[in-house]
Amino acid sequence: MYSRLTDEAVSAGAEVVVWPETACNFFLFRRWPESRRIIDLSLRHDARLVVGSPAYDEGRYFNRVWMLAGGEVEGYYDKVHLVPFGEYLPLAGLIQPFFGSLTQGVGDFSRAREPFPVDDIGVLICFESIFPGMTRELCTKGATFLVNASNDAWFRTWSTPRQHLIMAAFRTIESRRWLLRSVNHGISALVNPFGEVISRIGLLEEGVITGEITRTTFQSFYVRYGPVLAWIWACASIIAALTTIRRRC
Repeated sequence: MYSRLTDEAVSAGAEVVVWPETACNFFLFRRWPESRRIIDLSLRHDARLVVGSPAYDEGRYFNRVWMLAGGEVEGYYDKVHLVPFGEYLPLAGLIQPFFGSLTQGVGDFSRAREPFPVDDIGVLICFESIFPGMTRELCTKGATFLVNASNDAWFRTWSTPRQHLIMAAFRTIESRRWLLRSVNHGISALVNPFGEVISRIGLLEEGVITGEITRTTFQSFYVRYGPVLAWIWACASIIAALTTIRRRC
């Protein structure tokens, strides 16, 4: 399916094609002939292919997004913010001896040390899109647009996929970057730097989104200074509250 949709996207003029998180449910470049098909697809098209898969490296497992071009790996990004009790077990040494039967099936992924762009692409895997600080760090390191590869099939038709899209849209407003959001099960979307959803693919729908975006190195106020306004308002609120209490006393 992804090969067919990629052909369709490239035929429409796509220069970057983004697949969802773990679109390949196998270890890319370690399992053949499945990996061969992905490489051949990359060779066939003059477009960068952004593909999610699990990865095994130096004895550790990672949730990874690869970028391929011309059949070669141009870079990759490993997830930094892992989902507790889903991708890893917090305090495993303490919990597992007592609740081993309850924690079976919990992932054993390792986290990357820090976020970094893949070329000029700021990659956010799954719920990393809810962390403003991650987007800020990616932009300060050279990301000119954002990609959110996610798997929201866990949530079926609940409201969670819609909430996830809304939270991801806030990252575009803060950073003034375009967002390409590719989600297994939905909702996939193209979001402009003002948080407006230009086009989308709904829940349980199959399709391709194509559009023209503008890359930028512009440093928004948030990217430049971080949550300084939030701290100012927090301090002002505390001062106002203390002043009110003092007057009443």
